[in-house]
Amino acid sequence: MIPSDTVKLDLPARPEYLPVAAACVTQIIVLAHHMPHLETLAYDIQLAVQEACANIVDHAYGRSGEGRIEMTVRLTLRPAQLVVELYDTGEWFDIDNIPAPSNKWRGRGLGLIRRTMDEVEYERQVGGNRWRLVKNLERPPGS
Repeated sequence: MIPSDTVKLDLPARPEYLPVAAACVTQIIVLAHHMPHLETLAYDIQLAVQEACANIVDHAYGRSGEGRIEMTVRLTLRPAQLVVELYDTGEWFDIDNIPAPSNKWRGRGLGLIRRTMDEVEYERQVGGNRWRLVKNLERPPGS
């Protein structure tokens, strides 16, 4: 894969499409076969992307089954990093003021995203919202 390669997906904002987003990210990481710690990196990144998409489905669109998620995935070799951007046109929600998890099954996604990715941005833009998730691929996982 050359540094300028970019993959774009336009997905329905419904839970059954979350694995499609994760699979796309995993396949792009596989194309970077020379990267160390590939399996752990792929798992961490796909989990973070799936959680961010779940937040869009749950919070931006209120699980309405309406709306779209536009995903852009870009792999660069210098620096070696994967950048995933997610766009939606749903409601904005303040990720810095999300209540603490009320049970053991829900509310842990944002913390997981922040732990597994090197950079996490979420902002309101004209016409929608944008997540930007960055993973530096040269460092071993957990460092």
